[in-house]
Amino acid sequence: MSDTNTPHPANRPNSGRFQPGRSGNPSGRPRRTDADRKIDELARARSEEAFEVAARLMHDGDNDRTRLTAALAVIERAHGKPGERLAEPVTLPEGATLADQGRAVLAAACRGDITPGQA
Repeated sequence: MSDTNTPHPANRPNSGRFQPGRSGNPSGRPRRTDADRKIDELARARSEEAFEVAARLMHDGDNDRTRLTAALAVIERAHGKPGERLAEPVTLPEGATLADQGRAVLAAACRGDITPGQA
């Protein structure tokens, strides 16, 4: 248990829990740095070359593990990792209320058309 004499951040009472309606991260996600943007730019510039290497390893790799890893990289590049992309778009009723659209999304999740995270 926490010691009630221990100081807590302003957004937490003495119990140490967040107060209802108060964010644990009021500043939000940190901004991307110039270095982060530069790394992304460099990766995009070399992505075609990397894809060609993965495709070559998939075809000519010297062992099954190398070929499988390369094949998965190619598949994930083309189709995303499992659960990241929707198999089919969720059909939302035209002119429906926000509540009706929410029900359509929840129904799609219950049917397994989309993952709970996507819902």
